[in-house]
Amino acid sequence: MKRIIMSFILLATASLSANHYSDYCDSCNHYNVYAEWLFFRAAGESVDVATISTGTTNDPDEPRVTSDDWKRIDVCPDWDSGYRLGFSTDLKCARLFGEWTWYATDKKTKFNFIGPSTDNQTFRVSSDFLGIQNNNLETYDLISNFHFSYYRLDIGLERRIIDCNRVSFSPFAAFTYYQTNQDLKAQDSTLYVAPVDTSETRKFNGKTQYNGFGASLGYNVVWEMFDCLALYSKGIFTAAYGSSEVNYDFNRVNDQFAGNDNTFHFSFDKSRGRYITSVQVGLRTETCICGCYQIFGMVGWESQILFDQTDWMVKTDINFPDGYKPSANLYLQGLVVRAGISF
Repeated sequence: MKRIIMSFILLATASLSANHYSDYCDSCNHYNVYAEWLFFRAAGESVDVATISTGTTNDPDEPRVTSDDWKRIDVCPDWDSGYRLGFSTDLKCARLFGEWTWYATDKKTKFNFIGPSTDNQTFRVSSDFLGIQNNNLETYDLISNFHFSYYRLDIGLERRIIDCNRVSFSPFAAFTYYQTNQDLKAQDSTLYVAPVDTSETRKFNGKTQYNGFGASLGYNVVWEMFDCLALYSKGIFTAAYGSSEVNYDFNRVNDQFAGNDNTFHFSFDKSRGRYITSVQVGLRTETCICGCYQIFGMVGWESQILFDQTDWMVKTDINFPDGYKPSANLYLQGLVVRAGISF
């Protein structure tokens, strides 16, 4: 009889452990370490390097151009990899966490344009960064290099306030530091055919950097659809204030008219606020191994909007910069793959 009772107790204990194995893991896991691979593309902030207009005219200074006679040359970055490292630890009534994000992308663009062959046709080049080249152009060559990098540090506290029917909701607040760098190098070469054959080369080198400190508010939502699979969502709003540094260099060399040569350098710092929103949605899974060790992973999609991230100078005259290119939003979005361990 004692053997039957002992066997029943052992069987019940084994059943209880199997049904609440993940709860047992949660009760003894106090530290989490993870890494994320980001495969993002920067969009929405295509840099218009130049616009070429063509038309038919009897007056070389005022070509009649239709809406189909122009081409915009811009820089649209490709897909590139980034990384995010994170940790968290359980405190008495909340969870302390930290994340470091790194992402960078580069794009090189080459363009060559051969002018119209008839006498009454002409084309005109207009660039916010290189200025305006008027008519009587025979050829136009442009090379541009665009670089964008994004670094971010978050340190904060998270607390689960809802845990019901396999759904949990955890708001959090964090201190945030982030830095963005946008660099643009552009060089064009132009061959004129009138009044005399001459060539001209112009170079632009612009760098902007923003360093901001601020606060982030966000949430984590997890819906456990099955024992080993959950739907995961994370949202963040960040408000930061910091310094924007702008450096601008322009150089022009004409092989026939030295009086047209000029070099210009401009730099300034200014303080301003900026905002970022981010949403991440994905599927996560976890399994408990070797007692208190838990392996987890996540695959999802992330979208960020960095509002008003540019401070480019613009050129309203061939010789002098005058004003700013309107600030525009930068969109980062792409695939996120996470792997981590709890112990």
